[in-house]
Amino acid sequence: MKHDFFYKKGDIELRPMTLADSQKYRILRNQQQNRIRFFYQGQITADDQQAWYDQYEKDANDIMFSFYYKGIFAGGNAIYHIDRQKGMGEYGRLLVNKLLFPEKGLGSAITYGTSMIAHMHIGLSKLYSEIYEDNLPSMYACLKAGFQEVETRTLDNGRKVFYIENTFKKGPL
Repeated sequence: MKHDFFYKKGDIELRPMTLADSQKYRILRNQQQNRIRFFYQGQITADDQQAWYDQYEKDANDIMFSFYYKGIFAGGNAIYHIDRQKGMGEYGRLLVNKLLFPEKGLGSAITYGTSMIAHMHIGLSKLYSEIYEDNLPSMYACLKAGFQEVETRTLDNGRKVFYIENTFKKGPL
């Protein structure tokens, strides 16, 4: 959905994802080393992305962020399947351009920033995520940002995922 949530700390900035940024995200996501980390692993065309973005803007339960590092587009992440009644949402779509920005800790920094927005501005009390067991960079980023492993699950495709949660205490983080 269109939103106006921002997060900035040092050289790290989260902004609402624009159509232009979603196309940059798509190109990064389509790279083989990144695509295998997502549940849908097919190539996404520019037209597919445009159609997705048109629907995204209308979906009140899906919030995408562009990640900028030192003023340069560096990836993105999202809170989706937001259920305001239950105070929870799913965290994911975490993607950092490690070829351009190999610095450690960027994934956990943007995960933390997104968690702050989820809790303090959207009012969620819990974020959850399912991460393929071989996607250790995303797992470590989430654990470092406050998520805790709850269980390991096996999907219908036979792949194992870590189910993790970040439950927020009342009041500011």
